[in-house]
Formats: sequence, structure tokens, C-alpha cells
Amino acid sequence: MATIAIVGFGDMGEQMAPHLLAAGHQVRVSDIADSRLETARRMGATAVASAAEAARGADVIFGLVMSNDIPTAYLGDDGILAGARSGASVLICSTTIRAIVDQVRAAAPSGVAVLDSLTGTGPSSAITSAASVKQGSPQVTCSPESCFTSAAGSPT
Repeated sequence: MATIAIVGFGDMGEQMAPHLLAAGHQVRVSDIADSRLETARRMGATAVASAAEAARGADVIFGLVMSNDIPTAYLGDDGILAGARSGASVLICSTTIRAIVDQVRAAAPSGVAVLDSLTGTGPSSAITSAASVKQGSPQVTCSPESCFTSAAGSPT
């Protein structure tokens, strides 16, 4: 199974994690709120101190942060790209503008795919694994489809 990072353990991340864990994936979580990290631990996920630490060794990294937090969460010294390895897929699941996605993609290490991947129908659908992950990227070199399916439902 895959190693999945969830950066930003709010409404979507908290609903996706149980499905990933039930499917046998290793889940690493980072969030700025200690209470959310404790929730992740209780679910069986590994809670870590930074986005970079969550991304280290992950096959798929779900970025579930607010749009105004994207620069820090992805590009900062402890951000996702600081920990992402070649072969990883980084999914920007925030509603944002193309220029931000392009900025993250340009800063990505060689071999790291950055995908603009809006999570379609929100937390209520993630509870039942019925949410969809919509990819708006020319780099469709994602990790195994099962990661998306077990996290949020069917990829579209």
C-alpha cells in the first residue's frame, strides 16, 4: 500500500483519513492545530510536526489548506516541497488561482508531479467515500488510482 500525507487536517482531511487507513495505507498528517493532530493520532494516523515531515517518503500528498496558506504550506522551509521526493504526486486541493498552482509547480523538485486537484463535493461526501477528485493538470502522472478512490471516492 501507499504512504499518503495529508497537510491540513480540517473538514476534508478528517473525513478522508479513515478511508485511507481502512484501505491499508500509511497516513501521515500535519496541521497547525494540536487538537487536530490528536484527532489524527486517535484514528491511527501518524501525526508529524511539519508539512515537510508529512511529505517525506509519501507517494501522494494531499494539500488541504486554505488558499491564503498555500505559500507557507507548499513553499516554506518546512513546506510540502521541502519534503517531497521524486516520484511523489502533490495534489493542491484548495480552491485557488492558476498563478499559484504554476508557482508551486515551478518550485517543485525534479520528478515531483504537482496537480491542481479540486476535491469536488466536500466533506459530507468524503464521509461516505463519494467525493470526487478533479484533476486540472497537464501532468497526469499520479500515484495509484486506489489512493484517490480509498480517500475520496471515484477520480474524475
